[in-house]
Amino acid sequence: MEHVLMRIWHLQGMIQEAINTEDAQVRKSRLDKCLEYHNHVFLLAADVDRIYQRSLFVHVLFSGVLFGIMGFSILTVGISVKTLSLFVVWVCAAIFSSLSAQRLYDGSIAIGEEVYNSKWYDRDYKFQRDLITIMKRTQKPITIHAGPFAEISNVFILTIFKTAYSYLTLLKASNN
Repeated sequence: MEHVLMRIWHLQGMIQEAINTEDAQVRKSRLDKCLEYHNHVFLLAADVDRIYQRSLFVHVLFSGVLFGIMGFSILTVGISVKTLSLFVVWVCAAIFSSLSAQRLYDGSIAIGEEVYNSKWYDRDYKFQRDLITIMKRTQKPITIHAGPFAEISNVFILTIFKTAYSYLTLLKASNN
């Protein structure tokens, strides 16, 4: 995900360079490369989504349950080094995946904002129309999915902890 994000940042620089070019033919040529590269970045992001979708689904499926069981274990047995280390590692994995997916989402939206905030209005009509194409593509941001049910984002962590709390209360109630 971070590799795709670096490509997005590179694309933003390329777009700004194309917009700021004074020669119309060079500007058009650079923008054509930007459009091609934009397609490539979106295809690369789709591949990342497809590749990691199953593993993230398993992660989402078991994280809440695992946290609930670990919390119940800590409440009933006490804190052990094994439980605490497993909890920390699993939380870090969830945080890193959600932060990366959120950064990718925000970066894909930022492309359109970068174009909009530039001096596109000083350019010819055909060039402006091509820039609108880029802005329209960024209206549907890049998302990373966890199976068919969830999109990974900052809300992902909250959902995991809400699920963990539900399992913890279920285990506490069944223990009494």
